Amino acid sequence: MFYYGAYTSAVDTKGFDGLHYLIRSVTSGYDNTVAVGASAVANVALSMADVEKAVDKIKTGPADLMVMTKLMRREINQYLHGVHGITYEDAANARVQTLFNVPVAVSDEISDNEDCTLNYTGTVYGHDNTMGTTFVPTAAAAAGTTIFVMRLAPEAVCGLQSLPITVERLGSLETKDAERVRIKWYPSVMLQSIISASKVTGIATVTQTVAA
Repeated sequence: MFYYGAYTSAVDTKGFDGLHYLIRSVTSGYDNTVAVGASAVANVALSMADVEKAVDKIKTGPADLMVMTKLMRREINQYLHGVHGITYEDAANARVQTLFNVPVAVSDEISDNEDCTLNYTGTVYGHDNTMGTTFVPTAAAAAGTTIFVMRLAPEAVCGLQSLPITVERLGSLETKDAERVRIKWYPSVMLQSIISASKVTGIATVTQTVAA
């Protein structure tokens, strides 16, 4: 939900827009995306220059996190090991990999099966948010993925909730020796400023990362 969202009745009536969709202003049309693929064209190899462009698109302060799939990290590290360019920093008693001074994290919730023929307005390439987390690749543009870069702060990318988690005790069941409890929570994700998050999308996961 955080990355892809699911707000349509066909997917999830209680869903919300994900980061893939929020990295674009619907009113102004401004798009904080580095689209390496193109609509109806196959995904293409990632260049490190495109990753740096995405980092530079964060303008509300230094980026706090870069998130990608494990496969994408392996592809990038294969290139970095070849040029002796892999970097780390110490954080929370552990070594964390960095790219352009931004800590790198991986998420199993990002797909390696995105399709850059799916788009929101014809210019924002990546996953079609009306599909939720269902991925339907085509022969021309299968095996794609996205790298997200974000600043995490109340004025940037943050979570929100209408109320804290509430617990409502409904009482004992008539047919069983048990009690029924209803737990309610209405969370979402908010992008306060569009220049607080960016993405590199349309990346082919089957080709080698290059410098530029």
